[in-house]
Amino acid sequence: MTFTELEKYYTEVYGPYFIESAFDSFISALGGQYPTLATHNDYKLSLKNIIIEQSEKNSYLYNFIAKVGCQKNGVEEKTASVEGIVLFSEEEKGKIEGFRYMNDNGLSEILRTSN
Repeated sequence: MTFTELEKYYTEVYGPYFIESAFDSFISALGGQYPTLATHNDYKLSLKNIIIEQSEKNSYLYNFIAKVGCQKNGVEEKTASVEGIVLFSEEEKGKIEGFRYMNDNGLSEILRTSN
């Protein structure tokens, strides 16, 4: 997949959920991190489960834990829990204004291995 194709894919899949400035930031800094590592080292990613909780202090802030599976060439699947936060926009209801991974609990290290 070329960069242009990947950019188009991200825009179609993730773009509608973000305010414009947050989408650009998400893609340039975070959005492609795990898919790029997975593709480069021949891993397939799958979302196993996700837990989302609204912050008690800020009704626009949500914490998430996503259990992600990664598998390569039929080898036993490994999983990691990726933790992060999502901030929704007050002005553009239902759109994400900020997104940040806080801890990937080893997922990036797994995806960097070529074995």
